[in-house]
Amino acid sequence: LTLAAFVLKANCTVSSSFCVQDTSLGLSMLLAFTLHVAVHWFILQTIVPKLGNVKEHEPTKFTYDQVAGSIAPSWFNLNPAHCLRSKYFYKHPAPCTYFMQGKEHLLRKNEKSMSFYEDQRKVVKEMYFPFALG
Repeated sequence: LTLAAFVLKANCTVSSSFCVQDTSLGLSMLLAFTLHVAVHWFILQTIVPKLGNVKEHEPTKFTYDQVAGSIAPSWFNLNPAHCLRSKYFYKHPAPCTYFMQGKEHLLRKNEKSMSFYEDQRKVVKEMYFPFALG
């Protein structure tokens, strides 16, 4: 597109060596665009793979819920719209809890709301409220 715009702007200027009119200008712009796309595609298909260390994709043995069960932040609990939709639209019994760093203990597992992480550490009540009675 940039090359086609260059052909349009460079047409019939004082320093340019060409001046085309009417449909010839449109065809010149189309030719420039097509040529640019072809060169760009050729470079991406042949040269870039030779320069990069491209390996074949090896599928993992783990499913999404296994990985999400071991890592607290996920796409679902980092998306506030998903968490609100889980609570107010779908009315899940245990809705998706929005993830906040340091508050992983608040996350509860619920496969319907795509929440697979639950903190396995014991949370001691006195740890947060040392002065609480009973």
